Amino acid sequence: MYFRHSRLSSFKRQLNLYGFEQINIGPFRGGYYHENFHRDNPESCRRMRRVAVKVSGGATTQRNKKKKESEQDIKGNNDKIKADEKIASSNEKKRSNGL
Repeated sequence: MYFRHSRLSSFKRQLNLYGFEQINIGPFRGGYYHENFHRDNPESCRRMRRVAVKVSGGATTQRNKKKKESEQDIKGNNDKIKADEKIASSNEKKRSNGL
């Protein structure tokens, strides 16, 4: 089995998804353990299975919400700019008609 990750947190997440448990006591504290992961028996790794991850949409929903809010802010700013341009144009017309 081979994990290709550049971040430790991603690697740890993969270990957890494959059922590894972190060792919290003793001389191997901070290490990970899996009953089917043995140096002398690499064939036992074939029994290891990755746990399916449920997609909750939480991060995606928040990302879409922020994107929508940002788009609304931009639209609001564009509407303000258009209103300011109309006022400026109207003031220019008044000045040119007054002269």
